[in-house]
Parts: sequence; structure tokens; C-alpha cells
Amino acid sequence: IIAAIFLKEKLPKLTPIIALFAIIGICFLSQPTWLTSKDNSALNIDGLIAMFVSVIAWSISVVLVRTAQESHFLQLSIVSSGQTLLISFPILLLLNEFVLVDERIGGFNANDWEWDYKSISIMIAIGFNGFAALCLNVVGFQYGDATKVGWLEYIAIVFTFIYQIFLFDDMPDIFEIIGAIL
Repeated sequence: IIAAIFLKEKLPKLTPIIALFAIIGICFLSQPTWLTSKDNSALNIDGLIAMFVSVIAWSISVVLVRTAQESHFLQLSIVSSGQTLLISFPILLLLNEFVLVDERIGGFNANDWEWDYKSISIMIAIGFNGFAALCLNVVGFQYGDATKVGWLEYIAIVFTFIYQIFLFDDMPDIFEIIGAIL
């Protein structure tokens, strides 16, 4: 929708219905306590807010990529990777240090990091695959209509389920299945 507003691309006619299903699906996938708790505990919407912020940030990125069509895709990918490394990642670590305090995210203390070959290999593999995916995304959005190419990104949900089941041995619950279907 943001691409249609700023890039003047025509939205497909089913966009309002698809957007409604996507929002409902996001609610099911993020599993806020008001939806999943049987004891009607207090409303906790942190995950839901984070997901919507991510959607807005990604939409802005798509608009910026589309407006920079004359730029080489590697330029945009390197700038985006640098922004993540130098700005987003430190902000996440600061947020975790003072607000979230989640040991899964980690912190600034390098002594707490794992420096074995397995961890370093995984980080290199994730970095390489992430950069390759970013390059392909940039190329796709430079050549295709953002309003059409954007919907293809929902295929990531399929891979999320594959990883969840086969890599982490974690079966999705009913809320995640309903969210993915929506």
C-alpha cells in the first residue's frame, strides 16, 4: 500500500482483502496474550508492535529501492548491510542491554560470545545467505512493480515453517498454522 502511495503504482483490486487477511494472520503468528491466553491475562502487544514496525520499515526500504533504480543493486545491498551492521545491530544490543534483557539476543560483552568454529561458520553462512537474499530482493524490486513483487515475500512463511519443524524440531501450534494460512 505504501508503494502505491509513494510510487503511484496501481494496487491490485484484491489488495484490501489480502491486507485484512495478512493483518489477521500476523496477529495469529505473533500470538499476543489476549488471543492465546486462557486466563485473560493483560494485553501484551510488544511482538505485534515490533512486527508492524518491521512491516513499515521494510515498506520504506522497498520505496527507496524503487526510487533508486539507476543505482547498481550491489551499491544498495552494501549500504543496507552496512546500515544493519553499524546502526540497527548496535541499537538492538542497546535495547537489549537496558530494556529487553534477553540472554538469547546477547550484549556488548565479547567475553560472553561463543567463538568456536561452529558458531563462526554459522555466522558466515547466515551473513552470506542474507546478503545474497538482499541482493535478489533489491534486483526484484528494481525491475518489478513493488505492489506485485511484495506479495512474493510471503513465501518466507513457508520456509519459516520448514526451519521450525525440521531444523528446530518444533511443531507449529494451531495459532501459527492459522496465521500462516491467512
